[in-house]
Amino acid sequence: METSELIRLHRLAMKRRHLSEGSIDKRISALRRLAEHLAPAGLLEPSSEDIESYLDTLPLQARSRYTYLSHLHCFYGWAIDNGHAGSDPTLQIVRPKCPPGQPRPIGDVDLKLALELAAPPAAVILACAAYAGMRCCEIARLSRGDIDTAGEGHIWAHGKGGKSRQIPLHPALAQALAAHGIPRTGPLLRRADGRPMPAWLVSQTANAYLHGLSIDATAHQLRHWFGTNLYRTSRHNLLLVRDLMGHANITTTTIYAASDREGAHQAVAAMRPGLAAAS
Repeated sequence: METSELIRLHRLAMKRRHLSEGSIDKRISALRRLAEHLAPAGLLEPSSEDIESYLDTLPLQARSRYTYLSHLHCFYGWAIDNGHAGSDPTLQIVRPKCPPGQPRPIGDVDLKLALELAAPPAAVILACAAYAGMRCCEIARLSRGDIDTAGEGHIWAHGKGGKSRQIPLHPALAQALAAHGIPRTGPLLRRADGRPMPAWLVSQTANAYLHGLSIDATAHQLRHWFGTNLYRTSRHNLLLVRDLMGHANITTTTIYAASDREGAHQAVAAMRPGLAAAS
């Protein structure tokens, strides 16, 4: 079967599973890059050594290499299940060890400056990321029906795997939305020609704005700021942080708990023999 047809069928299968467009695009991009490297051989012909040699040509850190292998493994698993392939060449490849993730929140001073100087649409993008913990793909999906300014207000984020979550509307985010202008219907963010703003452009808009202020941060680091600070302001309510950030696994959320070392020195210095028993 031709490579283009294999990729088309695999994309269709992912759509039928209701995977997000972002996930599908990343998988397809990984397959196309591998196909270009293998040409004129096809995607079903490489050995484990061929794939590993290909990965060695890419400037990948451990986590990115792990993700890339996962994309290829899912493709070959699908190909086997549907009778297109007889084996998965990625099974013999040892996955790299990935160090535990750490949140990288934008600094308070940089965030304050960025929010004060931002104008629409960057202002609303930054506010959604910092005050609602939204991913760029979720910000791109925002529409009029996802925003409720009545009472205390809330905003709906539509995340990975088609899962949605309700997030309390921070006053600063409500102000940014009002300044941007909430449409009567349809998408919140649009291009100049009226088309919805895609996730890549949301990310590019925010990152270009931050870098224009000489702030070494990305839009996703504002989401990290949300998670880190929510963990503290919620009095270490890990389940609440998980729910509002839309994590599928609470193990991901514990990264924000592990990073909170505020008061660690005082806590260690305060330990005394018999203190635990006395309390």
